[in-house]
Amino acid sequence: MYNLTFKNLFIILSVFAVVSCSAEFMDMEPIENESNIYGFWTDTVMADPVGYYVNGLTFRANGSFTAFTKGYGMYQNQDSSQLSYSFEDQGNYVLSARNLYLLSKRQVSWDFMTQKTPTDTIADREIFDACTYQIVADTLTLNYITYPADAPEVTVRKYIRIE
Repeated sequence: MYNLTFKNLFIILSVFAVVSCSAEFMDMEPIENESNIYGFWTDTVMADPVGYYVNGLTFRANGSFTAFTKGYGMYQNQDSSQLSYSFEDQGNYVLSARNLYLLSKRQVSWDFMTQKTPTDTIADREIFDACTYQIVADTLTLNYITYPADAPEVTVRKYIRIE
C-alpha cells in the first residue's frame, strides 16, 4: 500500500500545475512578422437608437497597448458629436501566431451623465477573453468571448489600421 505524504501530494500537485500551465501556452507558435500589429487601429459602430461609438487599439513594439471606447450622442438631447462616455485601458499584450492576450493594468473612465472627473482605476484584468486574431491587409479581426446576460457569446470586431 502506498503512503501518500504531504511531500508526495505536493509533488503530484506541482506536476499537474506545470502541465496545465504549459497547455495554456501551447499555442505560442513563432510569429512570422510581429510588427504587423504595431500601430493604431479603429472601429466605428452605429448605436441603436441614436449615437455611435468608436473603439481604438494601439499596439507598441515594447509590448504595451492602449484600448479605448468612446460613445458619442448616446444620451437624449445630445448632439451626435458630443462625447457621452469613454473608457480607456492601458497595459501589456502577448502575441502568438493565433492568440492575443491583453492584460489591462489601468482603466480610466468618464460618463457625461455623472459630470464627475474621470475615474482612474488600477486594474489587473484580461480584456478580450479567449481572443484570437487575424490581420489581412489593413484589417485586424478579433474573435473573443463576451458574457451578455451571463452566457458566453463569440464576438467579432474588425478594426482598420489608421497608422
